Amino acid sequence: MAEMTSLQLMIVELAKSGTSSSALKSAVLSVHPHLNDGAYLGELATLQVKGWLVGEEAEGAWFFTSFVDDVVADRVPEYSPEFAEMIVAADCGNWTELDPDELIAQLDEMLRKANARRSGKA
Repeated sequence: MAEMTSLQLMIVELAKSGTSSSALKSAVLSVHPHLNDGAYLGELATLQVKGWLVGEEAEGAWFFTSFVDDVVADRVPEYSPEFAEMIVAADCGNWTELDPDELIAQLDEMLRKANARRSGKA
């Protein structure tokens, strides 16, 4: 697993077969007692963003499961950065600038016509 700190490697190893959030935190803090909650949660978030750790609720408790490189490679991402760039590029050219005064005038006209129809003056 490339570019992982020793702490991240430990978390991934502990969560290989799935472990409860509380058991994982206890095990990590027993080896790294200096670690505060913010740093610990930051490491979990980093691993999740990289796709190496997944959290899920089961039977009313939160569990973490880690993935080794070959499993991560087989997982299909929800989207790819290339696909996101295609969407943004396709969407950027379709914006039409609107004049707010013109929109208000159109709305006023639509309201005038609607009120006239309601009162029978159409």
